[in-house]
Amino acid sequence: MAEWLRAAELCRFYRRGSHVVRAVDTVNLSLEQGEFLGIVGSSGSGKSTLLNLLAGLDTPSAGDVLVDGSPFSELSRRERSQFRSARVGMVFQSFNLLPQYSALENVALALLFSGERRRTRLRRAAEILERMELGDRADHRPADLSGGEQQRVAIARAMIKEPDILFADEPTGNLDEGNSALIADMLVDFNSKGLSVVMVSHDRELTGKLCNRVLRMDYGRLQPEEVAP
Repeated sequence: MAEWLRAAELCRFYRRGSHVVRAVDTVNLSLEQGEFLGIVGSSGSGKSTLLNLLAGLDTPSAGDVLVDGSPFSELSRRERSQFRSARVGMVFQSFNLLPQYSALENVALALLFSGERRRTRLRRAAEILERMELGDRADHRPADLSGGEQQRVAIARAMIKEPDILFADEPTGNLDEGNSALIADMLVDFNSKGLSVVMVSHDRELTGKLCNRVLRMDYGRLQPEEVAP
C-alpha cells in the first residue's frame, strides 16, 4: 500500500515559565492507506498532542506533516481548514457535541460548509444515524442520550463527510464495556472498508485487538514499534 501520511522530525514544545515542555519531541512515523494505527501511552505522554498535529489542528514547533507528499507547512490556515473539513474525521473521548442541538443537527453541522442544501444535509444525517441504530434518537439532545449513544452520534458526525482518515482520541475512554465493544466494532468495520484510522489510547489491550500496528508514546517520543497480536 502507498504511504498516505508522514510525520517528519515533528516537534511541539510549550513554555511554562522558564521550563520547556517537550510534548512531542522529534517524532517520525508513516501511515499507509487503509492502515489502522494505534498509539498508546499514559496521560501526559504527548499522544493527544501528536494526534492534533497529524490532523492539522495544531501547528508544530518544528518538523512537518505530509499528506500525499504535500507538507502542511506549505498550506495556509484556510487551506488546512479546508483539508480537515473535506478529508479528516475526528472523534474525541468527550464527544464534543453541541448541547443546544439535537443528534440530527449535530451530525448535519459537519456538512455546513459543503455547499449542500440544508434539506440534503439533514437527510444525509438521518440516514447515517439510522445506520448507527439511532434513528429513533435523532431528535434528542446530547443530555438525553447515554454515553454510548453520544459517541455513536460523534462517529456519525465524523463519518458523514466520508473522510479519507479518522483520528480517534480515546474514543472508548468514557464508556462502559458493552458500549466500548460496540464502538470498537464500528471502527474496525470502517477500517475494513478502506478508511485509514489513527487511534490514541491508554488501553494497550484495546489497541492490540483493533490495530494493524501499535506504537508507544513516552515523554513525547515514540518508542520502538510494538507488534499487535
